[in-house]
Amino acid sequence: MVGFSVKDARKKQVKELANDLLHAKLDPPNGWEEVCFHVLGLKQTRWNIGRADEIAIISPFLTDAAIEQVCTEATQRYALISRPDTLSALRADTRESFDACYVLAEAAETENGEDKTSQDLVGLHAKAILARRAWRSHLFVGSANVTSAAVIAGRNIEVMVDWSANTRLSAKWRISSQTPVLETS
Repeated sequence: MVGFSVKDARKKQVKELANDLLHAKLDPPNGWEEVCFHVLGLKQTRWNIGRADEIAIISPFLTDAAIEQVCTEATQRYALISRPDTLSALRADTRESFDACYVLAEAAETENGEDKTSQDLVGLHAKAILARRAWRSHLFVGSANVTSAAVIAGRNIEVMVDWSANTRLSAKWRISSQTPVLETS
């Protein structure tokens, strides 16, 4: 087609996806009441989760500026979970702004915790942000890493699902030494 670039075709696909998400009916998992979709990168704008009393971030790739952007209105930065190389690349003051920094346990390095069969299956790929605002809890899950490209420059097309509930998650979170997952108590 004359005058129709790959970039234009990609933009059209992303807009169609965003439109489909607006009309999707998705029942929240047990205990969660509402769902909202955030499509990042349609416009080159910054993404922020807003005010939070507590926040925890799980992301394989992080940048200092993106963490600051996401946590700018967070009172307490509870936990940062990432890959060892990513955490060590952050400034010390960024890491120290969290109560704790964690690396996912080796048992979680493959998709099912079994022996590694391919280098492609190795490493943390989960992306989630857990935030508490007074008595409302939000769990953001999706494709966006907490990086400058995704949350500041808007160069990446990403979708984050925001599950929310009117029940306050406990402020006393714990990391289990038996399993490689973040748990709430």
